[in-house]
Amino acid sequence: MMGLAWRIAFTVGALLVYRFGTFVPLPGIDPAALAELYRANLNSIHRLAIFALGILPYVSAAIILQLLTLVSGRLRALKRSGDRGRRSIDRMTRLLTALLAAGQAAGVAVGLESVPGIVVVPPWLFTISTILTLTGGTLFLVWLSEQITLRGLGNGLVLMLLVPIFTALPNRVAEVLEAGRRGDLSSDRMNTLVLFVVGFAVFVVLMERARRFIRIDYPERRIGARTFAAQTTDLPLKLNGAGIIPVLLASGTMSGLVALLNFAVGQGASWATAIAVSLRYGQPLHLIVYALLLFGFAILYTALLFDPEEMADSLKKHDGSIATLEPGEATAAYIDRIFSRIMLAGACYLVIVMVLWEMFAARFPAPLPIGAVSLLIAVCATLDLDGEVQAYMRRAREA
Repeated sequence: MMGLAWRIAFTVGALLVYRFGTFVPLPGIDPAALAELYRANLNSIHRLAIFALGILPYVSAAIILQLLTLVSGRLRALKRSGDRGRRSIDRMTRLLTALLAAGQAAGVAVGLESVPGIVVVPPWLFTISTILTLTGGTLFLVWLSEQITLRGLGNGLVLMLLVPIFTALPNRVAEVLEAGRRGDLSSDRMNTLVLFVVGFAVFVVLMERARRFIRIDYPERRIGARTFAAQTTDLPLKLNGAGIIPVLLASGTMSGLVALLNFAVGQGASWATAIAVSLRYGQPLHLIVYALLLFGFAILYTALLFDPEEMADSLKKHDGSIATLEPGEATAAYIDRIFSRIMLAGACYLVIVMVLWEMFAARFPAPLPIGAVSLLIAVCATLDLDGEVQAYMRRAREA
């Protein structure tokens, strides 16, 4: 139990360090002008703090490298070469993270320099210091998330994504309650909102816990001086094996597409105006394109993560077998058939929950207290933490 208490304390302490960094302003900023910007209702992501970029550049870099393995034989070979390959991919991910963060930081610096009275040092110095500070902040958060995963509880990356969600939630809930108090939202609509959010959360929890089990038989084996009796285990295949990544990819692609169209409209391209209007939030075309992107990314990313042939080879290597199937090609074909059905069901699940949430949010007369992506992250992080705590409790009882 002391081990569990230490991991909990370490996780909480690391997250508090992250939270503290969101209040440390960038160097070269006028505090009075910064306070004025705070009063303009800027949220925590735009606080001009050293952790302003968060850990999203790392998430983007990891996704890009994973997608590149589809077309790069060298990356596929590295991925399958064990610990050495994993370390090489980790180094590439950090390098790409630094490049992405530096690009975003340069954009932040240019944007701040265009606001009168904010920057109090020479522009060239502010640009350099901002790039170094924000990039360093992101890389520090990457390191901190890894320490949480190793020494704390849960997935550090997911918990880092969860912190801004939970810290913003009380204010969002207070805004909805204030709207109800003022009479802007009727009691029926408030009840509808509560029922929808709770029902949505319960449905997501059930789907995230859904598994398809494949029974694996192992014969009696002798490894060194030890003899292992024959046993049967279950190989769990998760319904949503891709997690939140397809949602992030689809949302990012939609945002980029809308930004490009708005740029084209600003340049006087008349053809882009009608498309930009049709792709506005809540419009039918927006929902259709978003659903197609979700479905495609869910299929693509899940197929990238799981290789039936590799799983069949691993079973064969450890003398595992599935019922009466022959090891090798027959086993791989069976796993591929089961996996394809699960992958299709998981993609449909993501499309249904995300599109349903967007349809409700577009028609509800007030902003919802939490977004679908945030709720999905919260559910995944909570289930992950619950699993780790339960595992520690079982080991403590057995010891």
